[in-house]
Amino acid sequence: MKINLNGQMIELDGTAISISEFVRLKELNPEKIVVEHNGEILGGEVWENTLLRDSDSIVIVSFVGGG
Repeated sequence: MKINLNGQMIELDGTAISISEFVRLKELNPEKIVVEHNGEILGGEVWENTLLRDSDSIVIVSFVGGG
């Protein structure tokens, strides 16, 4: 399946994957990111039950501290 990740098409194995699994696969810290799926910002409590499917769009924004 192909999805749009932050404006770039990427290919994933399978036909669907949960956002939680995708975050683990990408080795992201779930406490330091915001996820937008098909134009809707999702809270972490729904990631496990929200599936990415072919042609979906996902934007992941990371928070970085600094000064």
